[in-house]
Amino acid sequence: MRNLGLLLISLLLSACATGSVTKAPVAGLVVLSIQELRIELAKIAGALVADGEPLVASFPLGTLFAQGSALPMPGGTVPLDAISALIKRSGLNWQLRVRAASGEGAQYDGQLSATRAEILRIYFKNSGIDLSKLMLTAVAETGAPLELKPVP
Repeated sequence: MRNLGLLLISLLLSACATGSVTKAPVAGLVVLSIQELRIELAKIAGALVADGEPLVASFPLGTLFAQGSALPMPGGTVPLDAISALIKRSGLNWQLRVRAASGEGAQYDGQLSATRAEILRIYFKNSGIDLSKLMLTAVAETGAPLELKPVP
């Protein structure tokens, strides 16, 4: 019993210990061209990539979010993982517009889009994205629930 107590105290103290963590340098970060980004975005499940400039990719209702849902649809992490990887590889800042138009009113839609944006922010942060690279805007309006574009 005494050994178990000492083990628990040791674990507690080691969890409280401070130390420095050395961040590994980002190796091979290459800013992708707009054409390369267009090709990579088009490969992401559910993405619709607009022709012309500026480069905009959208994820229509039913591809990432269901009508009235704050959480991504089942399998929604597949495109989110691909978006996350592309954001990290691109070396660019990104503008993400998160929409909701449920038919329940502007206040509800504003809360729904804000909740979706917060879920995406947490997801991308947990994926290792530097949040200073993202500008998330939540709006109550019709259109694709998620639209993203690189900001040179």
